[in-house]
Amino acid sequence: MRRFVLLLAVSALMVGAAGPVSAKPIDGGGNAGQFAKGGQFIVQMADLPVVAYDGSINGFRATKPARGEKIDPRSADVVKYAGFLRSTHNAAINRAGGGQKLYDYVYSYNGFLAKLSAREANALAKD
Repeated sequence: MRRFVLLLAVSALMVGAAGPVSAKPIDGGGNAGQFAKGGQFIVQMADLPVVAYDGSINGFRATKPARGEKIDPRSADVVKYAGFLRSTHNAAINRAGGGQKLYDYVYSYNGFLAKLSAREANALAKD
């Protein structure tokens, strides 16, 4: 039993060590707020996600469901607004100089996952 607990603890530590590594801005040395390494980044955008969108952008009807209701991801309004959010993700990554967008988040979070160099991540952070 003792060996099993030790093995389980060591396994948990190894899995944690092999997990994803997040890039953090350097704290000082003239590079405060700068990313020193590239990698995968989850980027949060300013516009509201589908479940919270209130119709405040001209040409896009509200997609926020009524209290106690759920969104219909196939409704025309949801599809149109989700497409708009994806286009803003593409525009942001292009303004940053490129990178590889890996996934879009649009329904309950507005953002995307991208593989970026440090330069691209810093440009995107400033945008």
